[in-house]
Amino acid sequence: MDIYLLPKKRDGYLLYSEDFQDQALIPESEAPDGNGSDLPTAPDNGGKAKFRTRLWEGLKAGYQAATRERRRAEQMLQDAGEMPAIRVHFSDHLTKAEAKAIYQQLIEGQVRKHKRWMMVDGALLPLGALFTIVPGPNLLLAYLAWRTLSHYKLQKKGRRALADNGIEYIPEPLLQQLTRLLRKRFCWNRKGKIRRIGLGLELEQLEQVY
Repeated sequence: MDIYLLPKKRDGYLLYSEDFQDQALIPESEAPDGNGSDLPTAPDNGGKAKFRTRLWEGLKAGYQAATRERRRAEQMLQDAGEMPAIRVHFSDHLTKAEAKAIYQQLIEGQVRKHKRWMMVDGALLPLGALFTIVPGPNLLLAYLAWRTLSHYKLQKKGRRALADNGIEYIPEPLLQQLTRLLRKRFCWNRKGKIRRIGLGLELEQLEQVY
């Protein structure tokens, strides 16, 4: 698995990888509407069903957009904890020891975050259980249980990703170019230049990070 130690716009670094595919980011194909109109002309049952479907799709798209970065970070952490070999690419102005320290610091931060939220969501489970008296599915309890379990698994994966076994640190001159580009106060076509650097690193979505 290839993980890139990317510079932030100001100071610090973040971990990034494109070695997984977030299915939630892939748009679903929609069947064309035969009547040429997106809105129902009468409030019949078919129209109500179409409205509910569109409302649900809108809510789902909004949730996916709001949680995209969180899901990407969680998926990367999970994959890093499962892969037998990890390659950490870093700017060649850093030493290997510095890159290793930054990588471990960022992973440790993720582990602490998920451990903290596991405890918070777990403590709220009894509150969700109170809603079992309300008719219908208990969505709050299901969500809290799911997130508690997710945080538990992710903090375990993070600890595995901290192991030195199989981790290779690779200096990348293009990441130093990216650092200089980001630290410039004024830069013409910054996004385009970031994209070209990304293509050089075989990262097709790099400009989306910035």
